[in-house]
Amino acid sequence: MSNIALLIIGSEIVRGDIRDTNGSFLQEKIKELKHDIKGIFYVVDDKRIVKKTMAFIVSKLNPDFLVISGGLGPTPDDVTLEAYAETFDKKLVISRKVEERIKKKIKVVYSEDDRKMARIPEGSRILKNEQGFAPGIVDFIKGKNKQVKVILLPGPPRELQWIFENEIKNKVIKRELTHNIELEEVKLKLVIGETDESALTQIMERLKREYEVEISSYVQLNDAIKITFKGNKTNVKNAKTIFSKKFEEYIIK
Repeated sequence: MSNIALLIIGSEIVRGDIRDTNGSFLQEKIKELKHDIKGIFYVVDDKRIVKKTMAFIVSKLNPDFLVISGGLGPTPDDVTLEAYAETFDKKLVISRKVEERIKKKIKVVYSEDDRKMARIPEGSRILKNEQGFAPGIVDFIKGKNKQVKVILLPGPPRELQWIFENEIKNKVIKRELTHNIELEEVKLKLVIGETDESALTQIMERLKREYEVEISSYVQLNDAIKITFKGNKTNVKNAKTIFSKKFEEYIIK
């Protein structure tokens, strides 16, 4: 049994202007899957409050899963992704795959506001949304002595319910529990002219294929490259070991 925390974001819900159906739907489905809900939180569309609530849930409840609904749309009050990125030190990037899907669905001119819905945390996984524009997202953050799996879902009930039934129920929750997901990080010294970028890319792609792990990289402000491995615990350990031996002289201890 997993412990799950729910965060429902939406000023209209908190004020009572509309009835919350997402919380009750998620509670019912999680109960059916025989998992335990540690807490359910409702907050308005205020980035400062959302950030504090996210941090509180992870630090105090330390759930196995944090399921967040709402705030993934194109309007100024859709602040969930910014709050999430700032709280957990994540980089938001444009998913070309999502962007192309949105462009195909939109009946009018594709705008910068629409492009906002194509953003995802770097290294995260996309969940298809056949009922709307913004996708669902699966990501991982560090909790207390474990990784917390984060699922971000759009607020419209029809979209949330479709994603849960078709992408989450069997493909995400059961798989993540069964496969013992792990996350490891390696930091390399960035030495211009010495770090072989081509070799780095090649071995990352090979390890992705051979060990079925997700590997992402980005340059940090301290002139280091952070390489993140995510996937099955044993596969992550093996992939990280091979990678570390290959670039041993660049590893930051």
